[in-house]
Amino acid sequence: MKTIVFFLLLSLSLLASCGGPGQSISLRGPVDRQYSRADKVCGILVRESYWHSDNPDTLEKRLEILVREMAGTPATILFLQTATQNEPVFPRAVRMVKENGCSVYAWLDLSATEKSGEHFPSRKHTLKNMVRWTVTGADIDGLHFSGDGGTASDARYRDLIEDLTAEALLVKTYLDISETTLDSSAVRIASVQDIQKVHLPGAMATVAPAHFDPDNIVSLNMDSLHVRPADIVRIEPSGREKIVDSSGWFGVILPEAADSLTLKINDLSIPLSAADWKPPFRYRVLPDCTVERVSPWVEFRNYPADTVSSGDFHLLCMSEYPARVFINDDSVKQYRTGIFFDHLQFSEGINRIRTSASASGSIPALYEREIVYKKPARRDTFPLWIGDDSLTPDVHQILCPDDYLTIRFAGSKQQNGFAVIGSRKNRIQLSRTDFDDFSMYSGEFPLGRLRENRDHTVQLVLESLVPANPRARLKKTLDYTIRVQKPQDFPLVRVTSPRAWLTYNPGQVRLGGPLISEAMGDAVLQVSGEIGDAYRVRLNRLESGMIAKADVERLPPGAGRGVYNITSLYTAPDNGWDAVTIPYLNPVPYAVYPEPFLNRIRIVLYGARTTSTWLTHKDTLQVIRRVSWQQTDPETYEVLVHLATPNIWGYRIDPGKDSLTLRVKHPPRSAADSLGTRLAGLTIGIEAGHGGSNRGAVGLSGLYEKDVNLDVALKLEHLCRDAGMNVVQVRDRDEYISLYEKRRLLTESSADLMVSIHANAGSGRGGYLRVGGASTYYHNPFWADFARIMNDSIRKLGLDDFGVVGSFNYTVIRIHSMPAILVEQAFMDHAEDEEKLASPEFRSRMAQKIFEGIAEYIRFMLE
Repeated sequence: MKTIVFFLLLSLSLLASCGGPGQSISLRGPVDRQYSRADKVCGILVRESYWHSDNPDTLEKRLEILVREMAGTPATILFLQTATQNEPVFPRAVRMVKENGCSVYAWLDLSATEKSGEHFPSRKHTLKNMVRWTVTGADIDGLHFSGDGGTASDARYRDLIEDLTAEALLVKTYLDISETTLDSSAVRIASVQDIQKVHLPGAMATVAPAHFDPDNIVSLNMDSLHVRPADIVRIEPSGREKIVDSSGWFGVILPEAADSLTLKINDLSIPLSAADWKPPFRYRVLPDCTVERVSPWVEFRNYPADTVSSGDFHLLCMSEYPARVFINDDSVKQYRTGIFFDHLQFSEGINRIRTSASASGSIPALYEREIVYKKPARRDTFPLWIGDDSLTPDVHQILCPDDYLTIRFAGSKQQNGFAVIGSRKNRIQLSRTDFDDFSMYSGEFPLGRLRENRDHTVQLVLESLVPANPRARLKKTLDYTIRVQKPQDFPLVRVTSPRAWLTYNPGQVRLGGPLISEAMGDAVLQVSGEIGDAYRVRLNRLESGMIAKADVERLPPGAGRGVYNITSLYTAPDNGWDAVTIPYLNPVPYAVYPEPFLNRIRIVLYGARTTSTWLTHKDTLQVIRRVSWQQTDPETYEVLVHLATPNIWGYRIDPGKDSLTLRVKHPPRSAADSLGTRLAGLTIGIEAGHGGSNRGAVGLSGLYEKDVNLDVALKLEHLCRDAGMNVVQVRDRDEYISLYEKRRLLTESSADLMVSIHANAGSGRGGYLRVGGASTYYHNPFWADFARIMNDSIRKLGLDDFGVVGSFNYTVIRIHSMPAILVEQAFMDHAEDEEKLASPEFRSRMAQKIFEGIAEYIRFMLE
């Protein structure tokens, strides 16, 4: 636990007490290059009776005398005693002193405020109100406490000081805090007359001010738990014990920020999750172990770090709605969700961000923080440097002689870059692209130049183009090696994971790499390279893919991959599907490519050859028109399934013991409802995105995406059932279900089509009105019309058009057995969108438009 006790050195001798010139703590504009505060500050202690006057002219004269007399001393601060709440003179005095170039600490003499026989919780409450008034109403730079604690015990005095400190810092986080016990018999406090006579104050102080992390300051109210004043609350894990004041509050300075706290009062233990708390941490504790704000309140929801390298920031705040809200004294718009925001521009140095909110007739809530803006230093060219976070290659690699190794790094601007692989004879000159304060160096090295079956290091080199520079060359050897071996020396591997992804390349995107296939059974693959934790596998002479090492097992040397001949294809109806049966005598990799613009589905088998002599078609086929084949190279056999229409209801491919079967679904049967849309009898799958511990995007106001999604999904279910549809509701409550489990539930259900319901989110870096609108997504291009029709429907709600997005790799809609799309209703981090999503009435309208999109798509498919 940080202590807030600091020793005050007092002396009647100026030079002895101050030890030299004091340091001003001026927080208006740039400060010294280190942006640091003084370890010690020196000032004059002035009681209220000596500076106070209701007459503005007299007040100004007294303060001018004090400031003038300070000019010849080490003092830079006036400690102005304050003891009268709601007194307008103190803020006026602070303003006058600061206009004369001095800093001001509010000085609270606890001995002077103590009342005989006053109950300690009541005294704590009264003093906290005084501190809050002082800090809120006056532009002070610090808060100083003095007093011997009166009749209170030392522990109570420390508890009181901590509470008062927390109360101050929950309004203005940057205040200097100092404290001491004044011995009135040894220290004479100056009057204005004394100063005029001797031209020096009678008492000066050097203090070591304390500064605290704003995220460690907490104030909690316990009245909902019927905790009595003077009850002791123990806070874990810090072990601090606090006395509750007469209004049910206590303040604490934690040793470090905590995601959870446990409060113990008598036999009661209250665990609190603080992970989602927003500053200032001033909350009422509820019986269900949650917290709520106490009116009036204001909070920072998205705020910059204490030190930033960017000169602007989109500050996001929140208060109860409706309220008059301000950021740095500028009135801004408040949304019905309670949020408000502004785009701030910082000056170099220390900046203050202040926000306030007041409801009708209420006292304004205020919160203020300091931000230090340090312009990022440009990286000098010399001494030469190479950026550690820009290095390629960044994993061990085993490749073939005909491969090329990509080499890339960022380094000193406009120099000569090259790489040495293995030995100096394998040197490659790198090309250079110049940026603001660095250059990017890159090149391709032919691995056929390296000796095989040995590990080679990669050394990056920068040479100065200024020959006279004393540090003319920099070398950096990478931690990763390169090995070259013949293709026949690579092993065979067998797929062992049912969720193995075969991707085109190692590139990763948020939802996974570009897929070739994720349904390969126990296919045997020929490795042609190793890149980190993945194998590169050979598919044919021109094509390769990547698969994770964890998804396969290496086969022993001498194992055969196998190539087989396809002699015939058979096509016939099969219980609600048209089926194409393909011999599958060896477990070779295969991929299925939907091609709606060509009215066909293409099946590619890598490692199969044709001896096809006949193709069988039954004349009772409903969806498949015909089947053809082609041998695109000696190792690649393709089956082309030509469709009667691109408006299909799904397909699936099923590997059997000795065959692959592609099944294309017949149109479902339905009965016309009263609207003439054939919905009755059809089955719709609905997936409410996220759930349980996966809350999805969090809105600007704290709205959870999972809750919005579930509410709309349940409303949509009622609309579908009222129309006679059957519903498969993947998630009907707030619970976590994995993406693969959601997909399994859908694919194993009797659903004819499905809709996944989500709400979008951007980065927020461009502001809270930059990116918004509705959008729809599909993975399989056969479902593009579904996404287009749905997008047209939900945009009738007046939302911006974010677009129809194809090739979307979200697991739950990566379904081929039924039309499957995802709806992003609007953006959680767009102020106007979130305001709509937070409205139950809007969510009902959204469910209605999704239902209308479903009905329109079914009409489109069945007509």
